[in-house]
Amino acid sequence: MDGIEPAAGVDSIRIWQRSGRARKGNIHLRTILVGAAVSAGRTKRSYLKDKFHRLKARRGPLRAALAIAHKILGAAYHELGEAYLDQIRQTRTVANLKRRIERLGYHITLQPIAGNRHHRQEADNRAHHLAAAALRVQVR
Repeated sequence: MDGIEPAAGVDSIRIWQRSGRARKGNIHLRTILVGAAVSAGRTKRSYLKDKFHRLKARRGPLRAALAIAHKILGAAYHELGEAYLDQIRQTRTVANLKRRIERLGYHITLQPIAGNRHHRQEADNRAHHLAAAALRVQVR
């Protein structure tokens, strides 16, 4: 999940533990998630606080923060769902293809198909409500 997790090696015979060092991934996302994880570790009566302190006792504060960041990222992925990520990918793909066509010297105007517009608005509304809910949770 974007370099936030330590990996275990697997082959056909055995499973072994790797160094536990997380991959690089997106440094900006990692910074935000680790900050949120440290804050979650200070939140009263929460699962993430209890988990953070259990891990902190065994592994240390930095690894515990990274583990909680991984849990937050997994929860966000399951909450938003693949539809949200597919919609983002679709928007980026359309923009990239349009830019490539314009570099070739053509002018292009894109319009969504009428039947597909309603589905996109529902996905946008759902993403907006989930992002607003996440902000409310973070502020408290």
